[in-house]
Amino acid sequence: MAQATALREGDHDESTYSHAIPEMMIHRRQERARRRAREFIATHFTILVMEGDDSLRSTLNELLRSAGFRVVAAASASRGCELLVHRYIDLVVCGMHLPDGSGPEIVRSLKQMRCLPSHQSIPTILIAPEDHDLTSAALRSGADLVCLRERVANMLIPQVLFLVQ
Repeated sequence: MAQATALREGDHDESTYSHAIPEMMIHRRQERARRRAREFIATHFTILVMEGDDSLRSTLNELLRSAGFRVVAAASASRGCELLVHRYIDLVVCGMHLPDGSGPEIVRSLKQMRCLPSHQSIPTILIAPEDHDLTSAALRSGADLVCLRERVANMLIPQVLFLVQ
């Protein structure tokens, strides 16, 4: 008779929790695995930052280093190209205006180069101001992603992780 009585509100059957605990454990394991993967990616990838503005270049450098990435920086396109030739670069973050070239031009040339072992072009993120014409030019240049300069602190790391995974 006791088995036939319905559970009162607040009472719980053991079967209610039996599936929730393994799901929680799986979720925690997945989160840990994702965190380890992000940490591995960050510590094994080198990013070239090409930006003419000293303060923005410094900000980008700090953001990427704080996420664990190895960063090399260049204040000009020519210096950036030297670094590309002499170092293995996994990703390029480039500003729109450098002293010796524009970001879209640099991205177009990078896309034509086949520097990676897989003969693919180097993934690129262009840093563009919130200006429709400049953002459109950045997208037309072939950049993989465009990060708005005004939102770089919030957008850059997720975009980098998206491209390197």
